[in-house]
Amino acid sequence: MGKAIEHIRTLIPIHPAGMALPRTAYVRLNSLRTGVGLFHSCLHIWGMPASAACGCGAEDQTVDHIFFQCPLHRPPIGLHGRTVLDDETIDWLLIIFPEI
Repeated sequence: MGKAIEHIRTLIPIHPAGMALPRTAYVRLNSLRTGVGLFHSCLHIWGMPASAACGCGAEDQTVDHIFFQCPLHRPPIGLHGRTVLDDETIDWLLIIFPEI
């Protein structure tokens, strides 16, 4: 049984994808993974902005909206970008995502 557990441990990555990113990009990535961050819907709940609306005109700017519907802020490879970080997704995290 000990060998089976050791084998499973070798299959599980020690760190999630993105650990080598600059800190700001890694924080943004984790916000997208958890659904909590500087999205208008979260800020509105916390009493910060006047509206939860997205810049594209949608009523609620949530993580689901950003990944599946938003024509302005959608990541290049969609939902898959939360776990697989290609160059386009990293650029999106560093350049486009701060506009959200």
